[in-house]
Amino acid sequence: LGNIGAYNEKRSDDEMTGTFIAEYAFDGDWLGYASFARGYKAGGFNLDRAGLDGLAVLFGQTPSPKALEFNKETVNSYEVGLKGSLFESKLRLDMTVFYADYDDFQLNTFTGTNFIVTNVDGAESLGFEINGAGVVTEWLTLSGGIAYTDATYDEDLFDPNDPGLSSLSGETLTNAPEWIVTAAGDFEQPIFGSLLLFAHLDMRFVDDHNTGSDLDPNKEQSHYYVWNGNIGIAADDGFWEVEFWGRNLFDKDFDQVIIDAPLQDGTFSTFLADPRTYGVRARLNF
Repeated sequence: LGNIGAYNEKRSDDEMTGTFIAEYAFDGDWLGYASFARGYKAGGFNLDRAGLDGLAVLFGQTPSPKALEFNKETVNSYEVGLKGSLFESKLRLDMTVFYADYDDFQLNTFTGTNFIVTNVDGAESLGFEINGAGVVTEWLTLSGGIAYTDATYDEDLFDPNDPGLSSLSGETLTNAPEWIVTAAGDFEQPIFGSLLLFAHLDMRFVDDHNTGSDLDPNKEQSHYYVWNGNIGIAADDGFWEVEFWGRNLFDKDFDQVIIDAPLQDGTFSTFLADPRTYGVRARLNF
C-alpha cells in the first residue's frame, strides 16, 4: 500500500479579537453598560480517517487530508445591561439583553467513536437574563434567575458535501433550551451559643431541547427540574464544619447527549446525567 495512511497537512488562522465596554453610573446604586465582543475558535482537522476518499485508496492514491479540515468560527456579540440594588441594598438585580451572530459555526458531533466538527454557514442567538438575590431576614437569603434564549441556525443552509445540513435551516441549535430558571435559598442560624446551623437548597429548571447535532426528534429531551442541597453545623469562628449533602435529590433521569449507536442503524446511545448522590463532608479551615 506504499505510504497510504501517512498524511501531512497544515493550516493557520489569524483573527483580531477584543472587547469594548461602556458603563454609566446612574443616580443611586444603579449601573448601566453596553458591550461588544469579537471572538473566534481556530479551525483544524478531524482525526477520523473515515472522512477520507475511499476511492483514492482503491486506485493506489493517497487521499488528501484536506477532506478532514474545518474552518475557524467567528462571533460578534452585543450586550446591554443594568445592575443595581433596591430596598437599602437588600435586593440586588442584574438584567441583561444579548445578541450573538456566528459565522462558520462549528458543529461538533460525537459518532460513538470520534468527535467530528463541521462548519455551518451561520447561526444567531438572542435573549435576556435576569438574576437577583435578596436578604429576607438576617438568617435567610434567597436568589434566583431566569434566562430566555432563541438560538437558531441561519435559513437556507446548503452544502453539496453534506446533504443533511439543509434540515438544520432555521432550527434551534443543539442543547439550546429556550428557558432556564434557577432558584436557591441559604439559611444560617446560631445554635447552642458557639455553633452555627446552615442549610442550602437550589433548583434548576431546563426547558425542552434537542441533544443531537442532527436534531433527530428521537434525541429530544423534555423539560426537567434538578434539586440539590446540603445541611450542616459549623463552629462560629469558621474553624471546622460538617455537612450532609445531596445532588439530584429526587433522582431525576434525563439525557445530556443522545447519539446514533455505532454500526446499529435505528438505535441510540445516551450519556445520562448523574443519579441521586449524597454524602458527608468534613472540613477544617486554617
